[in-house]
Amino acid sequence: MATRKAARRPAGKPHTAKTKGRQLRERATSHRKLPTQRPAVPRVASPEERAKGARTNALPSFHAACVVHDWQPELVDGDGVNFTPGVNEIAAELQKQAELVHGGELGRAESMLITQAHALQAIFAMLAQQAKRAQLTQGAQGLLGMALKAQAQCRATLQTLVEVKFPRQTQFVRQQNVAVNQQVNNGTAAPAMPRAHGEEDKSSTELIEGAGHEAVDCSAPGTPGATHPKLAAVAPINRA
Repeated sequence: MATRKAARRPAGKPHTAKTKGRQLRERATSHRKLPTQRPAVPRVASPEERAKGARTNALPSFHAACVVHDWQPELVDGDGVNFTPGVNEIAAELQKQAELVHGGELGRAESMLITQAHALQAIFAMLAQQAKRAQLTQGAQGLLGMALKAQAQCRATLQTLVEVKFPRQTQFVRQQNVAVNQQVNNGTAAPAMPRAHGEEDKSSTELIEGAGHEAVDCSAPGTPGATHPKLAAVAPINRA
């Protein structure tokens, strides 16, 4: 069956009048120049804002808020909408908790320690069960080692909780040394007094003189005391 071929239009000729109109518009707007776009000027913070930002970055609550924000899961409100609290909101809440601790309120710290101990206990139990299922394979030793580390950390957390709840009482015990011919120096020795060249140190051999330090005469007769009135002084017999 014979088919008819469509006649080809000669090249170089426009298809319709629309093509001519488009070409005319392009020629009319070819001499126009596009407006030059100015580069955006970056905004520079004022010195006051930069100082405020430096103080914020130095706050411990801000550092903790950044960590909590990166690790926290998404929350769901009452309408079923997922949301994540911002860094500034978390930092404000952490700052409130820090101020409570400064005032002596340690209830939040105690709750944190006991809940961490329960979490570490759960980690220990899970790793111990996995090590039991692994039996004597190569990974059993590693799982059991991590389980024991979690158990040790749980014990340390509970010990810290006890010390926070019942702090130790500080006792001051004075030292008492009872001995014969014993010298105890509990402090720094006093510096020796400077002496002139050639002068001897007579502090240990010289006599003690002055008021209240009269010399004792051992050859003088004694005086009878009031506690023994019947006794009298020894008569000078056979004395040189």
